[in-house]
Amino acid sequence: MTLYHADITVPAGTPQSSPVSQDLVIKDEVITKIAVTFPWGCNGLVYIAIFYGPYQLFPRPDGEALHDSGKRVEARMYWECPETETKLTIKAWAPSTSYDHTLMIDVEALPKSIAAPHKTFEGLINLLKRILFGW
Repeated sequence: MTLYHADITVPAGTPQSSPVSQDLVIKDEVITKIAVTFPWGCNGLVYIAIFYGPYQLFPRPDGEALHDSGKRVEARMYWECPETETKLTIKAWAPSTSYDHTLMIDVEALPKSIAAPHKTFEGLINLLKRILFGW
């Protein structure tokens, strides 16, 4: 497992129409988790979204933005990187803040040979739950 990390500082008053952006290059085949840490003081006024080109990878659905305060927000996923070195673009804005804020982003990635069996096993467990319990 490789853990990629980026810190992005969002200046006070940064509008959504002109967000701060930072690239993060992933050199593995599959992204299995994205986590964003919002320090205390953001008060839900600092927003972030992560893109691959025009495709919004996180959060979903498209057009949403993540915002919080004093929390780490994580999402498990299985997203195959389309390139050997996949460039993600982190965009963040804070139109109503009076202070700069720094968000911490972690991306967990694996080779496909390791990530794919986990996905298959998870699918099997979900199928068994549906059969046995009607979930």
